[in-house]
Amino acid sequence: MVMQTGQYLDSESILTFKEGLLGFEDIKKYRLIPIDNEIPFYFLREAESGGTQFIICDPFFFIPDYSIKYEKEIITELDAKDETDLRCFVIVNVSDSFENMTVNLKSPIIFNVNNMLARQFVLFDLDYPVRHRLLSAAGR
Repeated sequence: MVMQTGQYLDSESILTFKEGLLGFEDIKKYRLIPIDNEIPFYFLREAESGGTQFIICDPFFFIPDYSIKYEKEIITELDAKDETDLRCFVIVNVSDSFENMTVNLKSPIIFNVNNMLARQFVLFDLDYPVRHRLLSAAGR
């Protein structure tokens, strides 16, 4: 099943990562905070101290042909009934300018909207880049 979103969370939630994020394996809980209800960007902030923070976004808003097949392993690991319980975000890298923002399409964050269990998955069998220019993809 290919995931499609377009539904945004409008209030702060806490995501629980059993394994943490890649490179941040010790941090298990993050607050998911909408930056603005009109755009698909969020802060993903360490829940306890708030010291570690990422910007994440809905990749389908910018890259309509981005697709992920939910293997049974993903559905089971996140304790989802089926793929309709799952949402996807990608980490945004803001460098020297807004125009040069990139997103990591190779390692999306997938979470269950019902229990807020999350995991960052590496898509080994799909040819997506780690640094994909966001605005050029959106035609903006």
